[in-house]
Amino acid sequence: METLRPKVKVAFVDFWETFDPANHYLMRQLKKIAGVELSDSPDVLFYSDGKGGVHRHFRGKKVYVAIEDRTPNFRECDYALSFREMDDERNLRLPFYVTVGNGAEPLIRGDEAAEAQLRGQRRRFCAFVASNANPRRTARRRSFYKMLHAQRHVDSGGKFLNNVGGPVVDKHAFISGARFCLALENYALSGYTTEKLYQAMAARCIPIYWGNPDVAEDFNPTSFINITNFDTDAEAVEHILEVDQNPDLQAKYHREPFFPGNKPTKYFRDDYLLPQLEKIIADPKKRRSHFWFGDIVYDLRKRWGFHIPVLAPNAHLGPRFANAEVE
Repeated sequence: METLRPKVKVAFVDFWETFDPANHYLMRQLKKIAGVELSDSPDVLFYSDGKGGVHRHFRGKKVYVAIEDRTPNFRECDYALSFREMDDERNLRLPFYVTVGNGAEPLIRGDEAAEAQLRGQRRRFCAFVASNANPRRTARRRSFYKMLHAQRHVDSGGKFLNNVGGPVVDKHAFISGARFCLALENYALSGYTTEKLYQAMAARCIPIYWGNPDVAEDFNPTSFINITNFDTDAEAVEHILEVDQNPDLQAKYHREPFFPGNKPTKYFRDDYLLPQLEKIIADPKKRRSHFWFGDIVYDLRKRWGFHIPVLAPNAHLGPRFANAEVE
């Protein structure tokens, strides 16, 4: 007689304010594993970079899911899904754009007629949407925006450098009306490719990118303008203006597939992430290299009957638990 796998309960904490665990990419993948369900009394806790620190109260198995480019701390997590490539079986590189986008399909190039219809007639030159104004993280972003904006108007629809009367509600609709889109990361660090480039591509803009020096592992590097490839930012701006005035150069970018060979990279395949999730769920041991202080606190609170609400979307836990600086 076949033995049924026991239920494995999971929960998500310390994500962003509007995070909905039931409909997130990771939960959709976890549902493909028999016996996995959401619960407010989890066996496995997935946590991220939010300021709440709820995960520190949890004694069981923990999985760090990176929003920012931070090295997984294996003193406080057992496994990690991060931006980093590491020689450690506990970590798997999972770019952020995979988890928050709509899969690979929006980036698959159709025939020329279909692509032309997607692009439509775009009257605006360039769009830009960002929220993080931290000067330690945004200096390059700010300087390049100002240099390009000084030459031709760039519509900025985020909280950062907004010039359209307030933050836009629908980012996709906003950037879809422009020929170019600034996709500038917080940092230029290997592996750190967020949602910005993906979103510009899905909107069929010509992306203007700065960030991950190894971005070619994620996308076809000839399908966008990488300002790192120019000796100076002034040269990059000059090239952008030239492309804007030259339909043939625009067409050249639009013909390039976003994925090499127009085929999604491994990061979008079930056989990339799912085996790691199955390993995490099946592993009976905690692998943290140090008994973290939060484990002791959690154990004491459990003994005293303290209940930790970890299932509900983080907005229900209060702003201090949910306020992750994500843009």
